[in-house]
Amino acid sequence: MYGRVLVAVWPALALAQEIWPNLQIHNGARALHRPPPPPPGALPSARPAAGENRLTWPSGCCEGDLIIIDFRDEQADGNNGRGMLYINRTDSPSTFVETHHITCAAPAAAAPPARARTARAARRSHAACVRPRSGQLGYTWKTYGPFCAPEGWHNFSYISDANPTETTFKIRDSFGLVKAQGDMTSFPVRFHTIAPSKFCVPDDGLEGLSDELMAKRVQKLLAYNDQYKPAAQLREEGWAVPQDYRGPDGGPLTVHDNSVEPISDWAW
Repeated sequence: MYGRVLVAVWPALALAQEIWPNLQIHNGARALHRPPPPPPGALPSARPAAGENRLTWPSGCCEGDLIIIDFRDEQADGNNGRGMLYINRTDSPSTFVETHHITCAAPAAAAPPARARTARAARRSHAACVRPRSGQLGYTWKTYGPFCAPEGWHNFSYISDANPTETTFKIRDSFGLVKAQGDMTSFPVRFHTIAPSKFCVPDDGLEGLSDELMAKRVQKLLAYNDQYKPAAQLREEGWAVPQDYRGPDGGPLTVHDNSVEPISDWAW
């Protein structure tokens, strides 16, 4: 199992917010603290905040992890494509696929109500309906989510507009671990999530997490701390490499390529 001596480190890591500081605001692919007010007489910023691209991490998602999809367009004109996110919900009595429409176009019209169906069929149909997630053109960074994805494998497909070479994407979980990445030729992609979300906090606090979930939480905190360090450096120092980890179902902790020199944790 990836990690170190969990008994010694988990109390500090489980509560450490500085490891993943963007508890409320996520602006594109860069996580930022809320900036302090400018000094009196200062000129306004030349880069206005993109309010439509900010999100709040909700609490919960203890059965899996929250994921976000970041798009980057090098020409800053967005990507007027369309895609579908397929979340395999195997955590309920009736397994079904939850779908989300990822698009920069106008939201699709609501589907007409279904006719006579059994209660179970209606539930499956309702969960599988398209849920629009509207964006806009003219962006360099665009974020969709968060989506709660139960532990396991999920899928994402996207059809680019006429300029596919301009746009790349990354899927990250609530800890900042890279779950999938690529360009417009990489689709469809398959990615994996591991419970719990960083924002899964039971009513009685983190002490209410089971030993299994607490161990996974600490494992992911450690993995985020190390995923951007070169694999050779980690091995030389005697640490495990998070990219080497595979769960019982073959799911990785992170797919970030750390075979090269270290980069900033939010460098694209």
